[in-house]
Amino acid sequence: MSDIDYPDFYEWIQVLGRGNDHQGEREIVRAFLDEILNGNYSEEDLQKIYRSAGPEYQMTPIRYFLEKLREAQD
Repeated sequence: MSDIDYPDFYEWIQVLGRGNDHQGEREIVRAFLDEILNGNYSEEDLQKIYRSAGPEYQMTPIRYFLEKLREAQD
């Protein structure tokens, strides 16, 4: 799924957030995002974590993307 398939960033994030509805996945994703966004990780740390997964897209600032994804979990 790509952001180019949606009219704007916020709709894409909402679709990504709604995609975690299977057997508690939403709670797991939310807990993970809460942990890494709790202030203990710098933007540089978050970029290293993100890049270590071999992403297809470069996102900066990654904190903003992750915060919006966390909001979409609600």
